[in-house]
Amino acid sequence: MHYGTGRVIARGSLSPARIALLTATAFLAMCAWVVIMASSQAHAASGLTAKASTTVPAKSYVKATVKIVLTTPKAGATKKVRISVAKASAPTKSWRGKTRKVTLRWSKGAYRGSVAATAKKPPKVTVKVTAMGKPLKKVVKAPLAKTTVTTATASLRVRGGKHPVSVTVSPAFKRTVKLQRKSGGTWLTEVKKTVSGSALKTVTFNLPATKVGTSKWRIAVVKTAKAKLGKAPFTVTTVDPGASTVVGIPKALVVTAANPGRLAASIYPAFGRNVSLQEYNPNTSSWLTIDTITTNKTAMVANISFALPDRAQGVTKWRLRAPAVAGAYLAVNSSAISVTTDLGPGPLRGIKNFTDLEAQGRPIVIAHRGGSDRYPEQSREAYEAAAATGFVIEADLRPLADGTPALLHDASTARTIIDVNGKPVERAINSITPAEWANLRIRPAYVTGIVGTTLTWEQLLDEFGGRATIAAEVKTAALARRVVDDVADRGLADSVILQSNSQPVVDAMTARAVDRGVSIRIRRLLTATFFSGDPAQLNANLAGLFGNYYNEYLGASLAQTSNVLIPYVQQNGFDQSLVIPYSVSEPDQVRALLMTDGIVGFSSDDPWYVWSGIATSLGY
Repeated sequence: MHYGTGRVIARGSLSPARIALLTATAFLAMCAWVVIMASSQAHAASGLTAKASTTVPAKSYVKATVKIVLTTPKAGATKKVRISVAKASAPTKSWRGKTRKVTLRWSKGAYRGSVAATAKKPPKVTVKVTAMGKPLKKVVKAPLAKTTVTTATASLRVRGGKHPVSVTVSPAFKRTVKLQRKSGGTWLTEVKKTVSGSALKTVTFNLPATKVGTSKWRIAVVKTAKAKLGKAPFTVTTVDPGASTVVGIPKALVVTAANPGRLAASIYPAFGRNVSLQEYNPNTSSWLTIDTITTNKTAMVANISFALPDRAQGVTKWRLRAPAVAGAYLAVNSSAISVTTDLGPGPLRGIKNFTDLEAQGRPIVIAHRGGSDRYPEQSREAYEAAAATGFVIEADLRPLADGTPALLHDASTARTIIDVNGKPVERAINSITPAEWANLRIRPAYVTGIVGTTLTWEQLLDEFGGRATIAAEVKTAALARRVVDDVADRGLADSVILQSNSQPVVDAMTARAVDRGVSIRIRRLLTATFFSGDPAQLNANLAGLFGNYYNEYLGASLAQTSNVLIPYVQQNGFDQSLVIPYSVSEPDQVRALLMTDGIVGFSSDDPWYVWSGIATSLGY
């Protein structure tokens, strides 16, 4: 047998005592080795480690997941550790001032487990345990949450114009996201946006047009108290943009009320472009989009045509604009087109009083509020246009603070009046002095239209009396006497119709005209209230109107004129030839009525258009 001494001892050469001694020595050596190994193992295993990672599941708190490993000799399948969150971390209610016990389970030679702690910011977590009679403690500070920024591609190839770039950001609670371009060694912010309210958010930037060549860009999500800085770099290669053209546009165009005209052109390339009709706005010195047409997505060339909207008499400027196609073509504008609107003559051009009008059998066409579809409502500019083209100019009278009649339909200025800077004015008309009224302005009829000049009743008579026929609606009884006196004093009784929807005001004006010894035409306006109620009440209203005092002009809506007034007077033998319906907007609405023995005219917000549609059929 060999014992490591370099000698071979025959089995039979040892005495029993010698054999016993050797056996005892070997046993003691083995026991010592076991003790040493056990002690070494116990020393190595008595350790505690903890690692934390952070997420942001909601805008009000973060979640730290702590993974714990306890290396100690196995003493059962599980082991308890104590967990607490530092007060300075602003823990959520479930962790506030509390210590929790967490169970670790034996796996792969150690006790392992995890715990999730929540706080307003990445928390400091303390782990405590006693292993083999020795207290162990580990403090771990949760890191900021990782910010993930994902783009669709790491490189873009564009052909002029702006190009959309979309990224997803997580976490996205109260984050500032920047589109940055590298210039030299510095990242310059081109655009920044703030996102909020979601763990995951998609953000889209329009990449600015860049010069031909390659440039470096990135999306940067700014670091917060909860999450790290996030970055997503990408490169942009810009190549020469393709050419775009707009052809077939005239340099000038003349349109009328009957034919407002169209602008037609060919766009190349088309491919689903949103082509806009734009009008130059002199009020803001800018181009305003009026209408848009989307071309066919697969068409190389598209022929498009826009209907021009109604405009006031005069010259306007227009153009067509085809925007850039991202990654393909640059934007293109057509040259400016000069459009002249010629509203033409009305039926009363050159006629200055109602005696001549009635003698010639001309229809009474009233420009309601001056023709407010095309001009600022009840403005000097509207009345100039209506008078020049041959219509009756209509106004509404309300008293200013000192009783001076001013031209305004509503009791408040809110709908139509602005100051000299274009800001809305909201005041009761009877709180405004004449000096203040003179410094106010009237909203344009449309965005690019002219701003209007306010007038008083006296100014209207002085500027237009004797050169145009006038219809004035008196809104309050307090003005009845004064309005009649103003007409009588100026000798304009034959050029003016006074009207009201109130029978007492009509009676007051009629009585005052008698007192002054003048014959002024009076027009009673019938509102919906007059026609409401049951049939018996309506018949009573009509009988009283026609049977007792009606011998002047009458006004009613087109529908009430056609459905009620004309049938009534025909059935009862009254002369209905003094009815002037209002709310007329289309030629077909009134053409048949004017060609029959019945209606003497009509009132419209766009008398130019309505008259142009019926003048030829009436022989004008």
